[in-house]
Amino acid sequence: MERNNPPEEKYANNPFSEPSLRLFFDTLDLRWVEGKVASKYSQRKRRPPLPGIPQIRAHLFKDIRQIKSYRKLQKALAEHHGLWARQLGFNRVPRHQSFSAFRNRVGAELFLQIFAEIRNHMFKLKPDFADLIVVDSTSIDAYARPGRGERKSSDSDARWGIAMHPRTGKKEHFFGFKLHSAISARYGAPVAFTVTSGNRADSPQYPKLIRMLSDARIPFSVAIADAGYDARDNYVVTLSRKATPIIAFNRRKKPRGTTGRRFDRILPVQRNSPEWKSYYNLRSSVERQFSELKEQLGMRNLTLRGITRVTIHLCISLIVLLAINLVAHLTGNPELLRSIEPWRYSYV
Repeated sequence: MERNNPPEEKYANNPFSEPSLRLFFDTLDLRWVEGKVASKYSQRKRRPPLPGIPQIRAHLFKDIRQIKSYRKLQKALAEHHGLWARQLGFNRVPRHQSFSAFRNRVGAELFLQIFAEIRNHMFKLKPDFADLIVVDSTSIDAYARPGRGERKSSDSDARWGIAMHPRTGKKEHFFGFKLHSAISARYGAPVAFTVTSGNRADSPQYPKLIRMLSDARIPFSVAIADAGYDARDNYVVTLSRKATPIIAFNRRKKPRGTTGRRFDRILPVQRNSPEWKSYYNLRSSVERQFSELKEQLGMRNLTLRGITRVTIHLCISLIVLLAINLVAHLTGNPELLRSIEPWRYSYV
């Protein structure tokens, strides 16, 4: 009988495993999830629920394959005589209602735990994983129209906000939510995130993201952010972690000719020095990730309402990015750690 080895042992002697969606799921170890899923169900005698690991895999499969709804997910799993249903671990093709029922039962907590577990695994595999982080936010349009007059919006958690257009750089209004994320500039993967309504300012979310890393005991040496995060508290919280803040100066409401803050002289890396600029240029990694989330993982077109469901949806997409990063390293494909397409379709 074949020994049930962890993925890093299974692929240790095969450093050039061909990337495929099957390899992705074979490598991603989710065995620890089963017990946590079981705790969400009653222990009384009843019809046994669908197994938890295949359910988690199905949600990742949906995002990777750009499947827009649970109905279409059911059809995709039924193709080729249920090939992918069996590959994910189901004995039969589940009905589409079971996926939404599973998501609602386990809630955001389980998906956040999966995100943290994969991130921590990545950190153990690559200790420099979070060495350089970039903090930024992006807008997410709600799956609802804003309320007018006495008519309320169908999404009570969504709010009007202001965001920069990625191409023109001009401010524009949007109705929805914001994803605030800290991203590994070295590996292009998320390390911490939070979701808020669209009217929340970016700067107050910075300390929350830093504290998430501290609570997870994940060290970082440099934190990079644009002028929207230029606030004293953000410098202080970064320096208190013995890290270097690389935050652009916000000239708004400052006297003409002002180029920095009074305490700039105590910063480990002086503002606008060649070293400072080389770090700040790493901000492009966050733009690439937001582009992947919107164009390849469905963040541009939400079909869910409510901040809890939106958080779960975004968490699954971020888990996909993290998992691809991890699987690429475990299978000897580090050049594909930022690429979704090679893992998307192949059954090999």
